[in-house]
Amino acid sequence: MSTRAVHTWECVGGVLIAFSTAGRIDDALWDAMIEDLKSKPLVGYLGCTVGATDTTSSQRKKATDTLKKRSLPCSIVTDNRFVVGVVTMVSWLSVNIKAHDWLHAMDAIRWIGVNDVDAQKIFEALMRMRYAAMSDLAPAETG
Repeated sequence: MSTRAVHTWECVGGVLIAFSTAGRIDDALWDAMIEDLKSKPLVGYLGCTVGATDTTSSQRKKATDTLKKRSLPCSIVTDNRFVVGVVTMVSWLSVNIKAHDWLHAMDAIRWIGVNDVDAQKIFEALMRMRYAAMSDLAPAETG
């Protein structure tokens, strides 16, 4: 049985930023994000993971279909080789997508095509989301 991932998202500077930790993403949560991806006025998608996010084939199909239909550039930031492989596979399906490592997160944001001011806001939001998610996973201190 897979662990449940922390999965959050928000829209900043016309980019839907999604952050996930390792583990399975709940279908209802994924579907809510896909609805925002379908309906919000966006110029791009930034998907970020720490570890291997365990998305189902149905979840990947929903995301791929939506990104392709909207022709949104999609930048993925990850530390996981499996996720990089999935990104490569999705790029073969005519989705404008590219993987980046965490050291190049700002390059990933700029690759979407946003201006420098929005890029900085997006980067700050991403780091805030990452910190919050990783804090949620930290073991509680005992005394």
